Amino acid sequence: MMKNRLIAERDIISAAKVLCAKTGTLSGVSALVGYTTTADGEIFALGIFISHYVGPATPARDMQDKIGNYLTGFSRHRVSNVNGKLSPDE
Repeated sequence: MMKNRLIAERDIISAAKVLCAKTGTLSGVSALVGYTTTADGEIFALGIFISHYVGPATPARDMQDKIGNYLTGFSRHRVSNVNGKLSPDE
């Protein structure tokens, strides 16, 4: 279950609440495919395939989880250095 894999990190929005995906693992191959809603409310589709690794799938899954969390917390806005409010990138 994805919510068991994606644990909230303190500095970002948890993908566990908004990432809908299917996982798959074979020997030396790990995949995560689905969609998520970003911090701005956009829907992103994602497909993360990691192959040709040797050993357990845990490092590959951890990387997929980090990417999923990053995309979920992604914003097209940046924080202004002047007043700390969000302002659009130009």
